[in-house]
Amino acid sequence: MCSSDLDDRAVAVLPFANLSGDREQEYFADGLTEEILNTLSRERDLRVPGRASSFSFKGRSASPREIAQALRVSRLVEGSVRKSGNRVRISVTLTRAADGFGEQVGTFDQELTDIFALQDTVARAVVQRITRRASSAPTVTLTRNPEAYDAYLRGRALQTRAAFNAAEA
Repeated sequence: MCSSDLDDRAVAVLPFANLSGDREQEYFADGLTEEILNTLSRERDLRVPGRASSFSFKGRSASPREIAQALRVSRLVEGSVRKSGNRVRISVTLTRAADGFGEQVGTFDQELTDIFALQDTVARAVVQRITRRASSAPTVTLTRNPEAYDAYLRGRALQTRAAFNAAEA
């Protein structure tokens, strides 16, 4: 299958790299990745592989072309997260599978006063870059309490790790 056979509206969100220097912040990068993936999957005209498919490439060395062909997408959303104290910097790139070139979606740098608003801003910037229009998907907020959301992300990370370990056993 060549990259020209891939649907231009098919995009995968790869796990964001945790550049915080603190392995304990891995859950935060994974949670952000998942929220962006969920927002994109609610868009009516985008095809987005699920979390399990995208996260299967976490920590693996593969070219954008190989990943895109495996997931049957034309573009990849890639990014990194740096968290220090109450500040976070998120960098996002949209990579074309055909040639491996990326275009910067943006760098989002701010205080973590409202992580939900930040995630929404990042996800909507990705949607706008892909579709060339504002997002049509409704915003879904699990909670407005940052501590509760942090606990939720930590729990999801533990659940994922346990499922992964069980699958390898």
